[in-house]
Amino acid sequence: MAAVYTKIYKRLKHSGFPLSDRLKLLKYAWKSDNVNIPNKEQDLIDVLGSLLVNKKQNQLTDEETEQVWNCLYDILSTRKAHQPSKYGQTLIIKPVLSKVLLDSLQSYVGKMVDKICCTVLRCCQTILTSPTLSYVLTSKYDSLATLLSVLCNLTLQQWGKNGGDVIQQSLQVVLKAYSAVQRRVLNQNMVRQTVTEKILVPLLSVWYLNSQQDTFNSKDEKIFLHTFIIDLINSTYLHQNHLGSMKKYLDSETDDQSKTVAKQIILITLSDITHKQNGSNHHQLQETISQFIPEFYTAFLHLDSFDSDYQFKMFIVLCEILGFHDKIEYSATLPQNIALKGLNSLLQLIQEADVYNVAVDNEKGKVQLKFYTNLLRVLLTMKRCSEWYSCLMSLLSINHEIIQENMLDVLNNAWLNETNPSLQSNIDGLMAAIVTLYGKLHQEQKWLNYIFTAVDSCNKPNIITLTQFYNSFADVVGRIHQTLITQIWSLFSEKIKTLLESIDDETEEVCYRLNCIVRLFQHFLGNISVIEYSVSNATHRKIVELIHDVETNILKVIFKSAIKKNNEDLLKCGLLLCITVGDIKLLLLRYTKIGEIFVCPSDDLTNILHSYLKQKNWQKITALVNSSNCEILQHLMDLLSVQKIRSCLVLNKDNIYQVVNEADILKLPSIVNIDIYNTWDGQIELVDKENGELCRWVLLTEIYPLIITFLPDKQLEELADFIIYIIVNTKQKHICEKNKETHSFYYDCMKFLYSSPIEDTRKLHSCLISSLLKHIFIDTTVESPKKKKATAALIGSEQKIEWHKTMERETLSCLTCIVTTVLKRLNSDTIDQHLPIDILYKTSQVLKALPISSFKEAEKLRTIYMCILITNFLEKKLTSCKNNKKQLKAGIKRKSDVKIEDIESIEHLLSDYLYILSIMLESCNRVAVFQLLSPTTYFMWLIQLYTHCFKRNTELTYKIQCLVEMSCYAVLVNVDVLLTMGEYIKQLVTSMEDLPLSDDSQEAKIYILASLVKELTSHYESEFVRDDVSLKCKEYIKTIGDTVILNLIPEDITVHTINLITRIIHFNCLTEQIKHNTQLIHNIKLILQTVLQRLQNNQTKGDLDIYLKYLSTLYIHSTYLSTILDQQTTLQVWQAILSHSKTQSVGNQPTPASRDIECTPASRDIECTPASRDIECTPAISKSLHSLMALVIRSCDEDDFKTIINQIVQDIRVPGCPDENKIQSALLIWKEILTLSLTPEQGLVISDVTPTLLINCGNLLQDVKHLNSSESIMNIVLPILSTQTSMLSYGNMLMKPYVAVLCLNSCHLVNLDLSYELIIPVFKGLADIVYSFFVNHGLTAVAVIPTIISVTKLLYKVIARYGDQDRLTTYTPYKDDICVCANLITRLCNLYSKEKVGFGKVAMYIVVDYCTEVQKVTLLPVVKKALVPSIYHLLDICDDHRIKQLQAILPQGVKDVFLMLYNDYIKYHKYTGKS
Repeated sequence: MAAVYTKIYKRLKHSGFPLSDRLKLLKYAWKSDNVNIPNKEQDLIDVLGSLLVNKKQNQLTDEETEQVWNCLYDILSTRKAHQPSKYGQTLIIKPVLSKVLLDSLQSYVGKMVDKICCTVLRCCQTILTSPTLSYVLTSKYDSLATLLSVLCNLTLQQWGKNGGDVIQQSLQVVLKAYSAVQRRVLNQNMVRQTVTEKILVPLLSVWYLNSQQDTFNSKDEKIFLHTFIIDLINSTYLHQNHLGSMKKYLDSETDDQSKTVAKQIILITLSDITHKQNGSNHHQLQETISQFIPEFYTAFLHLDSFDSDYQFKMFIVLCEILGFHDKIEYSATLPQNIALKGLNSLLQLIQEADVYNVAVDNEKGKVQLKFYTNLLRVLLTMKRCSEWYSCLMSLLSINHEIIQENMLDVLNNAWLNETNPSLQSNIDGLMAAIVTLYGKLHQEQKWLNYIFTAVDSCNKPNIITLTQFYNSFADVVGRIHQTLITQIWSLFSEKIKTLLESIDDETEEVCYRLNCIVRLFQHFLGNISVIEYSVSNATHRKIVELIHDVETNILKVIFKSAIKKNNEDLLKCGLLLCITVGDIKLLLLRYTKIGEIFVCPSDDLTNILHSYLKQKNWQKITALVNSSNCEILQHLMDLLSVQKIRSCLVLNKDNIYQVVNEADILKLPSIVNIDIYNTWDGQIELVDKENGELCRWVLLTEIYPLIITFLPDKQLEELADFIIYIIVNTKQKHICEKNKETHSFYYDCMKFLYSSPIEDTRKLHSCLISSLLKHIFIDTTVESPKKKKATAALIGSEQKIEWHKTMERETLSCLTCIVTTVLKRLNSDTIDQHLPIDILYKTSQVLKALPISSFKEAEKLRTIYMCILITNFLEKKLTSCKNNKKQLKAGIKRKSDVKIEDIESIEHLLSDYLYILSIMLESCNRVAVFQLLSPTTYFMWLIQLYTHCFKRNTELTYKIQCLVEMSCYAVLVNVDVLLTMGEYIKQLVTSMEDLPLSDDSQEAKIYILASLVKELTSHYESEFVRDDVSLKCKEYIKTIGDTVILNLIPEDITVHTINLITRIIHFNCLTEQIKHNTQLIHNIKLILQTVLQRLQNNQTKGDLDIYLKYLSTLYIHSTYLSTILDQQTTLQVWQAILSHSKTQSVGNQPTPASRDIECTPASRDIECTPASRDIECTPAISKSLHSLMALVIRSCDEDDFKTIINQIVQDIRVPGCPDENKIQSALLIWKEILTLSLTPEQGLVISDVTPTLLINCGNLLQDVKHLNSSESIMNIVLPILSTQTSMLSYGNMLMKPYVAVLCLNSCHLVNLDLSYELIIPVFKGLADIVYSFFVNHGLTAVAVIPTIISVTKLLYKVIARYGDQDRLTTYTPYKDDICVCANLITRLCNLYSKEKVGFGKVAMYIVVDYCTEVQKVTLLPVVKKALVPSIYHLLDICDDHRIKQLQAILPQGVKDVFLMLYNDYIKYHKYTGKS
């Protein structure tokens, strides 16, 4: 046998045998345990290694080489290769084989990768991941570094090609191995040199490609590679052994020999790479360096060994690499956009790391400021691009003084001289940031002087529209103090007058400059606050003087020059300024006494506000505008016309009708000339011929609501027809989400309908309905005279019916004709008239926009009947479509014979009309809807509609149920109709006797009966019900009850049947007739068992509320049903509730009860009732479920009730891991119990455990204070705050004074470091606790003033933190919520001011805290406006002695804030005894 095995080994070594046979034999020898060769595994690997090493000598072809590598990979992939042999020997890969592996991979660099390369890579992966074989590669750092370099090159070469996945996987394996080896190398200088020479460039290239393209299937793999490569390079060059040479390099100020100490550091390397000009991938490499430099700087900033000085020096060096030297020009080392990207990233890091400290830098001679300023000068010499603007924004964020020293150059280069439209958004953002910053610094005048000087130095300043800039400018202007307003106004006026002095010399240049300044001036005037309560009379007088100066010395000059030179630009400036000044005069005229000075005695309507020009001058201006053919000028004249109409309204001019009738602006756009799909973003500069008519329509939608009562009927009809034409003819595909600032015909029409006032526009609403009906019901086909007459009656075109007025004989006659048509179509089984679906959809949108619930009686009746007709058509249309689809599917009809329609869209439209009809019927009150329309016919149609919608669509079913309830309300709300409903009710209940109650066709009837019982019960319970009505209610409900109860069998107990029986039970308990109704009591037991069974088996199917309502009704009237609700039944009810609540758990399985309750023998049968299990319910449980639990608990005897309450209190505690669902349910049940009528003994139990519950709540808040999760806040904190507020509302009846104080103490235990969506409800909860405590425990509040004050201080700090302008501008949607929170504080302080004796001594401390917080941040103006009145309330109760004390002890910054606040208080708020 030994000879046989010897032959095997010889055959493996013998070159005469075919290679494929030798490899098969080798694999067999490797796998077989019967082949006993000494040191077999190692010898076999060596055989393969020998073949690869002596490839040329063995004359292996490429195919044979591939076979050898595959064989090697196969045996290396087995478990045997990585484990010791049975003799304890460990396999190794000899160095010569590792060299062959490296050489093989290196040979593919620059060549096509084939299968051999992929196999070699897999072998490499297998070796490196093996704990035993990897030694051959990891023992020598040079070998592994070479392998990494080769793999990086191969990765770049095969990026996105075949074989790339294998190479990338190998790269990740090699990176991990290399990182581990590099950390173990002692000679880090060698590592740095090797990385620099071999690895850095290819590794950075791989990093760049990975960041730019999605190569890896997994996002995590991409992130891993990105982070790993950065960390690897940074750990190489920022190793602690190199930090000393790094410091020497940074400390060296010249390029002498001292700098060569750090010759090999990455800075020199990056600089060398950046300056290389060879290679096809040079641009890619440069961009790689630009992106890597910020990553390197980030790692450098995290080192503790370097202070801010070294961090700044490193920044200088990195800037030099990018090409930004301490010179006044860019060295063009990199392409400009690439260099600017890197520079912007570095500047952002400088700001984030706070490298630049102004105070420290000033002490050191402003070294950093000088560098940044020089850097800015370099930037100003470069070509502008988006990255260039980003760099300027970053410099501005670091310190505004950097920009300020070169502000004129910045304004000229970045704004006035830049005409590239693609950079408009960048210009807009930069200018907005500059104006916002100077507004915060209260240096508006300085900024304006820069603007004026820059404009003067520019011949043709760029005046492109800057939306963001003008919005920021408006915000700044809105915050300017009133004294500064007049100063800035004067500054603008003087500048404009200076420009006008040279208007004749350099007309074109001056016009451009004037246009730029006037636009700024116009935005300034348009946003100043001239009618705020804080504006004094002296300021008003100064504003009047300034207005007179503008009119006399500016507007007259501009208009005179414009008329003389026929200059459109001057005319635009004049009209813009004229309109803005006119708006200010209107405000003063409307809201101040001094505004009367503007009233012109002239009868010339044009000169109501603009008397500084004579009528002939206005005529010349009008003629100039008409001849100019300029849409902007025409739009400005339209604005002036609208202003004239407003002035007539303000002055209550007698000739307002004349003004309205003669105003050209009020003429509607011609339908022929408009494009209904035009848009306009609201900017005057963008008005042109295409959107001119749209711009005029936008003005009309603003002025029409003001003058609607002055318009003649014909004009109202034309307006209604125009609006409906736009809405009907706008195609659905063009109706989509739009920008809030964008105008279009359709959206402005809808906006007009939504915003129009009710009383003044009833005639317009009537015209709109008539116009809609014309589009819906007029059929061009030949109809019978009767049909035409009915249609004319519906539209109201047969005679002039005034639907918007009180009902008259003609209106009633027309309505009777309409009702006849409605009844006929409701009784018909076919579609009498096909209505256009698309117009019906538009009609639903219009009806939703109109205040249909406020229509007059006749209009409301017409609209109700119209909606009934449309709903009837849609129901029949939907049924027809369903039948066609079924017949088409069954093959009864051919596809060509059936018109396929969108069933879903019809269902959605039907749902809309069901909703609209429900709204109309709900608001009908005593409108005689069913005095004209037969209730019998209507209910028959309603049953048919319900049956067709039932089980077809969940939304439709819900909407039809709402319609049924509103219909029953509308029928019975009129007592005269109610008294005649007996015959129909008998007919309805009689029709139900033929079929079981569980039949689908009975559902509609049962639901109608349930709704009727509900309304009849409501009438019966009314305080002022008539006797005959009360008797009829009893009779009707008895008729319904007897029929349903007698025919009820277990199989008939459906959800709607339970709902009906529930309402019958409630009525019988109210009338005490249930005592004698044995059949009803029997059915109650029957239904009760069914309900319990379904709850236990979770068979509620979304109708849980109906089952719970039934059980709640039983326990509400438990006095009459004590024989049914015995102890055993109550136990079953409780277990059913628990069983159902457990199945409602979402994501949380109910835990076992915390412990069993040790009850008395009498209560052991109801052991599950108490306690622990009810709290296992999740937040998904509805309020009705907790209400039912509370009712069941109330029905328990005294001992059980006490046990349950104690367990609830115990469950609100601090467990090891808070069970949020359990705690929330316990709190909800507790709140529901408090709302019930309890016995004196039960009330005493509640009062006794209240202190313990509040202590538990406090402990719980303390335990979850560190949790910021939304779940803990929503499920624990907010329920606790709400519960405490509810408990405080009961006053001393529930809690003694010392107990109530615990609620205040818990306010200090709430975490207030939350996100906006969480802090707002938490804040409201805290404010409600303080308010409820003060209102319901007034005497106690005076005794614990320090506690109240401390909580109030917390609230002020929250407002200061979350109302910060810089922070809130990022979270704009929460602005209104923060204002609401500020108003809650004002409400509290108003209460405090009523207790002057107690709170007057400590109110000053709240004022100090407010001033301290405001001195740190800048509150958003609307927030400050809502918060300041609270401080005024506190200052009302502070005496002069305490005010003087504050002025003496406050630090300087806080003192300034206080003095400004106190001066405003004295001036505008403090009561002086004068009215």
